[in-house]
Amino acid sequence: MKVRTDSLLSPEDLGRIGSMKQTPWVGYDRAVMIRQEMDALVRQPRLPRPSNLVLVGDSNNGKSTILRNFCKKHFPQNQLNSPNTKLPVVMVQTPPHANEGRLYYEILTELGAASSPNESETSKLARIKLIFEHLDTKVLILDDLFNIGSSTIALRRRFLNALRNLGNECGVSIIGAGTPEILNILASDPSIQNRFKPLFLPRWNKDESIGEFARIMSSLQESLMLKEQKPFKGREFFERLLVFSEGLLGEAIALLHLLAENAIRTGKECIEAEDITREHLKKINWVSPKDRSRHTGDLY
Repeated sequence: MKVRTDSLLSPEDLGRIGSMKQTPWVGYDRAVMIRQEMDALVRQPRLPRPSNLVLVGDSNNGKSTILRNFCKKHFPQNQLNSPNTKLPVVMVQTPPHANEGRLYYEILTELGAASSPNESETSKLARIKLIFEHLDTKVLILDDLFNIGSSTIALRRRFLNALRNLGNECGVSIIGAGTPEILNILASDPSIQNRFKPLFLPRWNKDESIGEFARIMSSLQESLMLKEQKPFKGREFFERLLVFSEGLLGEAIALLHLLAENAIRTGKECIEAEDITREHLKKINWVSPKDRSRHTGDLY
């Protein structure tokens, strides 16, 4: 089948290709369990030593999706500048290096209260504490916490001590998220490691989790907006999808999106097991996560 370029597609088809990538939340068992553990941190009273969590999983296996859904659930309905606004959860990206001053600045920026980057760390922390108290913030999320692994051991330890101080001073629980390397970083300071309970997002595999994987993929079918809604069926379909995504949920969803876009561009308007072959995936420019890593390494 001939693949149509954008200029040959109708506005409706282009709209479908754009809209399909707004993936809906899928509440599979492990994700729901993790979100319940995070919800418990919001409900608990302020403690002298708040409980912390660290969400651990390979890149593109659903960590950020769970975190964003958790934030959305706890986002206030009214304006942030309203005197009665409560903001139970604040999420920021971990700085690219272990620098507590930069972390405080990122938090204040997210809260719309950033001043000069040269403001002292003591002043930043004091202002964060006041704002968190005013907004009744209970949880601070640090996505990509493994970023600090690029710094020296001394800087990492200083950053981790700053996290402990931040949690204690502000009475907030901290949820970190990162790839498995984060466990080694936390293990460098046992007093910090003991404060973070790990929650794991393992890769999916065809022997233990193919049933739930199939349910998740099937639940996404309507969001692909294909005109011919052929149900995904057959163990072979889901096993192929799982193998070529290397057991990573985000990769499986991205592969479905690519297959759906190709189905729209060719006019086939459906996805079948015969589309998930090495030959066809090469034709539509799918590069596996492992091959991407290999090619990236070749650039340096």
